[in-house]
Amino acid sequence: MYLASFLRTTLLIGAGTFASLACGQSADSDAKLRQILERAQASGAAVPPASGSAAAIGVYQTRKSWDAEKTAARAELLTEAESALSRMEVDKAELLFDRASNMLHAADTEIGLVRTYMQGGAYRRALAFGAHTAGVHLDVIGGSALYAWLLQMGGQTVVAQRLTSEALARQPNSGFMQTVAKQLQSGKPLAEEALLAPPTRLAPYGDKVDLPAKARVVGSAVLLADGKEALVPLALLPTSDKVWVRNGMGQLSKARIKQRHAALGIAVLTLSRSLPVAEGLLSHNGPVFPGSAGYAIEYMTNPTAVASWPMLNIGFLGVPVGNSRQLALGLELKDNSGGGPVFDAAGRLLGLAVPGNARAPTMLVSTEDLQKVLGQPMAPPAPSGPAARAQLDLMYEASLRVALQLITVL
Repeated sequence: MYLASFLRTTLLIGAGTFASLACGQSADSDAKLRQILERAQASGAAVPPASGSAAAIGVYQTRKSWDAEKTAARAELLTEAESALSRMEVDKAELLFDRASNMLHAADTEIGLVRTYMQGGAYRRALAFGAHTAGVHLDVIGGSALYAWLLQMGGQTVVAQRLTSEALARQPNSGFMQTVAKQLQSGKPLAEEALLAPPTRLAPYGDKVDLPAKARVVGSAVLLADGKEALVPLALLPTSDKVWVRNGMGQLSKARIKQRHAALGIAVLTLSRSLPVAEGLLSHNGPVFPGSAGYAIEYMTNPTAVASWPMLNIGFLGVPVGNSRQLALGLELKDNSGGGPVFDAAGRLLGLAVPGNARAPTMLVSTEDLQKVLGQPMAPPAPSGPAARAQLDLMYEASLRVALQLITVL
C-alpha cells in the first residue's frame, strides 16, 4: 500500500465514510478503472520470463502499453475529480482523487485531496494531509504553497512564513511561490488570479448563482445557531440593500435585512437558504475580561466576489471604551473591515467585531449584549466554570461555517 493511501485511511473519520463516498462514484470512471486493473492483473499473473527472451520482450511491450493506458486513465480521473470539485460535489471529488492516487503516489492527487477536504470544511484533516504532501514532495512547489497558505489562514503565521522561505530557497525562480510569499507577507493574503488555477488553487470553489458581475466582498458576518440568520455590522451594509453571504466552503445565500440595532451597530439578516452550522459550538457565558486571550476571524475585502477561506488572528481583548462597559476588540484585524466572529481561549463565541472609525476603535459586541437584543443566544450557552483550552485547528474548522463573507452591490 502506498504511504499516501495509508495516511488517508488513518485520517478517515467514521465507519460510514467509505459508504458515503461510494454513493457519489462515477460509473464511467469506475468501469474504465476496473478494465485497466483486470488487464494489469492478467499480465502480472504469469511467471516473469528470462531476460532477453522473446517472451520478455512481449512482457515489456505489454507493460509499456499498460503504463500508457494507466497514465491516460489517471489523467482523466484527475480531470473528472477537478470538475466535480468545481461543482462542489465533495464526496465524488474525493473518491475520484483517491482512485487516481491509488494508481500513482504523486503530489497533484494529494493536493487535490487536501483541497477537497477544505471544500468539505475539514480543516484538521486537510492540514494533516497537507503536512505530508509538503514534506514528501519537496520537488513540487504546490504542496508547500498550499500547506503554508492553510497554516497562515489558521493563525500559524510564523510557521507559514518559515515554510515559504524554505520553499523559495529550494526553488528561487518559482514565480508561483514568489506570488504566494508576497501575498502571505502582506498580512492580507488574497488568492489572485494566478493562485486560483488548479491543481494548487488557494481558495475554495464558490456558488455564484444570481451574483451580479459588480458584486464584491466588503467584510464578514456571523451565522447564528439556526443557520437561517446572520449578524453583520451596520457600517458594512450598502444603500442598495443587495446582500449575500457565503461560508468558507463556498456555499452562498442571498439575504435580506430583518432588523437594525443602531445602539450596537449591527443588523440581523434573514437568509434565503439555510447554511450548515458548526456542531457543538457554544457561546461564552459570563463577563468578558480585558486582556484575556481572543481569536478573531475575518475575510479579506475583495473588489470581486471570489470565494476564499477566512483568516484567524490571535491576540488579547481590549479595555472598556469611555464610560461604557463595552470592550475595544484589542486584537489586530489585518483587513479591519470587521464583522467576523470572536472566540475565547476555550473556543466559545465571545461575539463579533464591529468596525470603528477614525475616532473610535473596532469594538467587541459580546454575546451577552447580543442576546438582549436578539432574544436568543448566538449559540447555546456554555456551562459555567473553567473550560479546557481549545485546539486552534478545530476552532478554525468551526469558523469555516460560522464566519461568512459579506457580499454586496453598491
